[in-house]
Amino acid sequence: EAVEGLLIRALAVFNGSASAHAMQQAAASASASAELPSALTAGGKAARTRGMRVAIATQQLGQLTLSLGRLVDGEKQLLSALAMLNEQCEEGHVRVLSAANALAVAFHRQGRYDEAHDILTRGLGACEAQRLGTHPLLAATLANLAAVLMDRGQAAEAEPLLRRAANVVTEVLGDNHP
Repeated sequence: EAVEGLLIRALAVFNGSASAHAMQQAAASASASAELPSALTAGGKAARTRGMRVAIATQQLGQLTLSLGRLVDGEKQLLSALAMLNEQCEEGHVRVLSAANALAVAFHRQGRYDEAHDILTRGLGACEAQRLGTHPLLAATLANLAAVLMDRGQAAEAEPLLRRAANVVTEVLGDNHP
């Protein structure tokens, strides 16, 4: 709860004082997590940079909410972040891919394997199209897709993805990294 409060205050700074009051009201309500994305837009049109910061902070809040076990609230926040990022970034942008990856993790944690698989498969295709050969997002997408496949009982399909993810990480961090 204390960390979520800090993130809500940080979002208020990103979005300006006009939205700070709306966020404080949202935080005070019992369903602050579900109301937060609509509170973020209460201040009117934001500059592109501010909008990106709000979208990224909303994604981070969604991921934090997931880690607290509040899967439905986290999913709502991630959907909101993804919508904001889709409005501000061109197709295949790494920020959009990152938010989609986080949403797929939310679906996976809820046992919604088919939805997670679809998002991660599209994300992997986009990572490859963007030539993100050694980008950490590629490794995360591969590992997350492998985890979904494992939970679907498709270990044989998961293994090469995990090996590929490990190769990306090794290439970036080196053989001697703990």
